[in-house]
Amino acid sequence: VGGATTLSGQVTVQTNLSVTGNLTVGGTVTLTNSLAPKPWVGFLVTTSGGVASISNHVGFKTTGISVSHTANGNYTITIPAHPNGAAYLTMLSPYSTSSGNATTYPTGYSGNSTTIYVYCRSDVGVTSVVDGNFYVHTVP
Repeated sequence: VGGATTLSGQVTVQTNLSVTGNLTVGGTVTLTNSLAPKPWVGFLVTTSGGVASISNHVGFKTTGISVSHTANGNYTITIPAHPNGAAYLTMLSPYSTSSGNATTYPTGYSGNSTTIYVYCRSDVGVTSVVDGNFYVHTVP
């Protein structure tokens, strides 16, 4: 079907469907399988000379994300409001650079729908915090 054709009733596609352009759905979407999960936000935080920055964005939201490095090893990350409010899981993974930056052990949690708090430790069981590099993503 091409152009501005209007169809009424049910349309069934037996094979793959490709849409070039926008797709607008004016009703309920029902899936018999599932869409691949994608994090709300996902990115890399690196710290150099006491300054934290964000790169390598993945996820539904790639803009409106910032990091505040409030003290040695303490980070406050602001994200676009999560659709589940504060009921989402924050996953953190250490990242080590080839420039000799020691691997740290990040710990964090979601404070609310727009804030993630992260603390980096130099080793397991250590209570003091240090600057670090880490990946962040949310589930879902």
